[in-house]
Amino acid sequence: MKLEAERPSEYPATAIPLALRKRRESLTKISFTICLPDLNKIDCKRLALCVLTVLGFLTRFYKIELPRKVCWDETHHGKMASWYFDRTFFFDVHPPLGRMSLALAGYLTGFDGKYQYNKAGDQIPEDAHTEGMRQYCALLGVLMIPLAFDVVFTLTSSTSAGLLGGALVLFDTGTAVITRHVLLDAPLMFFGLATVWANVRSWRYDIDDNPFKWWQWKIITGIMLGSVLSVKFVGVFAFLWVGITTIQDLLQLWSNPARYSLVYIIKMVAYLAACLLIVPGIMYVSFFYIHLSLVKFTGSGDGFYSSDFQSTLIGNPLHNKSSATQMAFASNITIKSTYGNGAYLHSHPFSYPGNRQHQQVTCYSHKDGFNDWTILDARARDCVQPERCNALIRHNDYVVLLHKETNSNLRIWRVAAPSISSHYRVGAQAVGNESNINDTDDVWRIELSEGFKIDRIRPVHTKFRLRHNNTGCLLQSTRTELPTWGHNQFEVTCNTEPKLADDLSQLFNIEDLEHSALPQSRIVIKYGFWKKFVESHHVMLRGNNGFKPKKWEQKVSRAWHWPINYMGQSFSGDDFVVYLICNPAVCALNLIGFLAYLLLEIYVGFTKKRSSDGELESYHTVDQQLNACRLMVLVYFLHYGPFLLMNRVVYFHHYFPALLFGCIQTALTFSCWTEVANRKGLDENRATYLSLMNIVILVILSFTFYLFSPLIYGHQAGLLGDFPVSHFDHLKLMDKWDFHPPKQ
Repeated sequence: MKLEAERPSEYPATAIPLALRKRRESLTKISFTICLPDLNKIDCKRLALCVLTVLGFLTRFYKIELPRKVCWDETHHGKMASWYFDRTFFFDVHPPLGRMSLALAGYLTGFDGKYQYNKAGDQIPEDAHTEGMRQYCALLGVLMIPLAFDVVFTLTSSTSAGLLGGALVLFDTGTAVITRHVLLDAPLMFFGLATVWANVRSWRYDIDDNPFKWWQWKIITGIMLGSVLSVKFVGVFAFLWVGITTIQDLLQLWSNPARYSLVYIIKMVAYLAACLLIVPGIMYVSFFYIHLSLVKFTGSGDGFYSSDFQSTLIGNPLHNKSSATQMAFASNITIKSTYGNGAYLHSHPFSYPGNRQHQQVTCYSHKDGFNDWTILDARARDCVQPERCNALIRHNDYVVLLHKETNSNLRIWRVAAPSISSHYRVGAQAVGNESNINDTDDVWRIELSEGFKIDRIRPVHTKFRLRHNNTGCLLQSTRTELPTWGHNQFEVTCNTEPKLADDLSQLFNIEDLEHSALPQSRIVIKYGFWKKFVESHHVMLRGNNGFKPKKWEQKVSRAWHWPINYMGQSFSGDDFVVYLICNPAVCALNLIGFLAYLLLEIYVGFTKKRSSDGELESYHTVDQQLNACRLMVLVYFLHYGPFLLMNRVVYFHHYFPALLFGCIQTALTFSCWTEVANRKGLDENRATYLSLMNIVILVILSFTFYLFSPLIYGHQAGLLGDFPVSHFDHLKLMDKWDFHPPKQ
């Protein structure tokens, strides 16, 4: 059988997309026979690709079932995947595709969702059938290797460069660890790399010469974009890279008016928008629609969502709830921040530092008895019997809020709030306290939100503000978490400049309402998909901004640590330890790759300045590969740079999407230096020298991978619970590397 394989020729260096689309292929015949093939006719590209993929399966699937314990964030991702089986709603700071794909993998491999991944370190039962979810992540980890190879090969037409790019991903110990557990990192990394791969492949085709292939690869790029955005919000970095390269391509069309008319450019913009905006958008919304259709039963995390949202969840107390339709004095209520932090007005028997009489008032996202209040008439605060005090509360009525668990009234003190010095402190003080006699700083005025035609308060529906009677300040929920003395709950303040405040954070609604003397009626709320979709994003973004380190973590990773492998991350504890750390050889080569790239820019720029017009023609291949390096440096820093600026807590695993592109960039840079050497016409043995260099690099990568492999597949504890750290002292290249398990 004869098969003709495409071999790209040289193409202009002005920009990678147009260059790849416009290149012309030369043909190389490759023979396949039933018997052993002639070694001189072996397709080196396919052979290298097969070897890398087979090694990927061996390294990613080896001992995939170990440890049979919940490792690190498997307790979150595995647990949420299990909730899809009984369709329990849950709070998640990420879009749903990652968890849904984990659940689907578990379903196809026998997992029934009964095992709940309660906490890290728990033993996983033998009959839980959780291995399928790890195998799914490992499979994605394997597929990243040929994708990395093909990205490099497409941009360089060099099998040796592709082999180096794939080998850097294959032999990285951290990438192996992160893709062998039930985490979102494997889907995120795979779809992010697949987005870059599909976009690079699409540059090979021109819509005029081969419209079918052009549309095929642009649509695949859009599908991959929609997928990576649906796993984690950081998928937007891949979206930005595709957008930048697409705009670059359109600008090249614009710069050639003799060939491309304005109508043609407008059509191209429309085609690209359909593929790279509409297709990802449809996929993104569709995944949310599927998610919200599946998880329709109430769960522990529904308190993060609005009362309207909760009322749509089967089993929630607000779902088809019978309640008093209007609020009267002496009602028992819970008060929810409608838009600020989405939490419940809460108090507990703990005081602010420095004053034991100032009981804390906070906002708390979970439901418990300390969220319960009784609303009283400020003019008859002793009237607490619903049968006697049943007058309806109206706009501008004066009320007192009594905290039921502590028998304390909501009030302010004219001292600065803990975090916002221009706001007053909000707290509670016990009823009957001597210092509280004749004190009216616990009186509040009800102000209904604009847009309500009636002046009565209905549970769930009506939004209102609480204005302090004596000072005029407005009760405000914030997204500021109090320190440990405030149990990391949200701060509540009284804003002394309400005209300058964010109105949304001052709006509240009644969620639970009990009044025995008022007629009961069923609460019916229409809350469709689009409202759920918008609110889900509001809650997710709020949750992402509020991330704090786990209590057991004694060290917090910093973004500048990651490229130098400064600090690792423990993945499991007790008697079986897995440790997340990059292969030092991979990190070193990537750092060398970035330095080599900078030197390459300087060298090429300097030598081109000193070259004649005729000599510049010989730089076409160098320039086109240098442009490929620039594009990969761009996608690397789009995935890494933002973490240098983030205020939220970050972890080492956030680096690995960028690491993939760092490996590809290293291979591209080495390939470009090879082209520079070819252009200079070094001695006739240069091919041998370059081959030997590649062989040395591959040997070093494979050897260091083998050396650090016990940290991938786990090592057992010694006798009496002592960990054999001394046995691994030769691996400890950084003082911050700690192979002991985390203390949870």
